[in-house]
Amino acid sequence: MHTTILPSPDQRMSSWFDQQNRVEQLDKNSKFRFSLTLSRQFGCEAYPLAVALKDALEKVDHGQQWTIFDRALIDKILQENQISRRVLEDFGRKSVFYDSLMSSLVPKWTSDADVYELMVKTIISTAQAGRVIFVGRGAAVVTQELPRCFHFRLAGNREYRLDSLMRRRELSREEVLVMVKEREAERERFISRFLGTDTAAIDNYHMVFNTEKSSIDEMSQTILHHVGLHMDGLP
Repeated sequence: MHTTILPSPDQRMSSWFDQQNRVEQLDKNSKFRFSLTLSRQFGCEAYPLAVALKDALEKVDHGQQWTIFDRALIDKILQENQISRRVLEDFGRKSVFYDSLMSSLVPKWTSDADVYELMVKTIISTAQAGRVIFVGRGAAVVTQELPRCFHFRLAGNREYRLDSLMRRRELSREEVLVMVKEREAERERFISRFLGTDTAAIDNYHMVFNTEKSSIDEMSQTILHHVGLHMDGLP
């Protein structure tokens, strides 16, 4: 049984910096200096799997910490880089025309393109450092060219995902349907504007799991086994 309660973004960021401060003492060729990305259809849970992977990896990667990078932690890092909470809340929601107009009129305007550029740099630099597990934020796409980064996607049929959301959010079916429509539209805007690819495309991933038919432990063990099989051939 894996807890799904993550430490606060502040705690995780502190742990991440502590980990990086010890990098010079680590073997730079360590087999554990790789990264994982978890993508999912809306309604599929990725956090329990991320926690299971973190727990399993820390048991074999003795004395080292693995960090889960989700939207909350990435937003926290962006805030540390002077990107305001309000800008992050509106990220991807402003029209391209409005964003472009304000960028030309307001010298200090932070456009979505500015936020995205910094987010990509953050994801790529942390992925290259290794010992991180990304949940969402298009990490599977922006890290595609990194050789020591493995990508996995969680999927499930629509009714299964709706039932899961109803149970976890304690919402009615009607409320969940409205939420799914809004979130999926938001994701489509983000994908179309910034990623330029279909995040569901199978060629973006090493494996795709049907969460209705695979348990957290089964997926965790399968992912680690798959990574283990490919470690010898990594640069």
